[in-house]
Amino acid sequence: MLRSATAAHLFASQGINTRCAGTEEYAIQPVHENTLLWADKIFVMEQYHADVLNKRFSPLPYIVLNIPDIFYYNDSKLKKLLEENVYEYMKRND
Repeated sequence: MLRSATAAHLFASQGINTRCAGTEEYAIQPVHENTLLWADKIFVMEQYHADVLNKRFSPLPYIVLNIPDIFYYNDSKLKKLLEENVYEYMKRND
């Protein structure tokens, strides 16, 4: 339901260079190896996404946010969860 697009637009509006992609072939922007190589950090919404990417590409340290697919694009609750989870990760890993 466009969680990663919401995340990309949210953090881009805060001056962070972002990209988003889906793990399914039918995604608006499917993930490609170049996208993974471009990134300093790769956040995924669910463990399933990390598992799919590890099978399809070289294993990388994906950061799982544990955000379920129950939100619509730009949902205020989704944006709050994204900020809380990403900034909590950044605090722990500075």
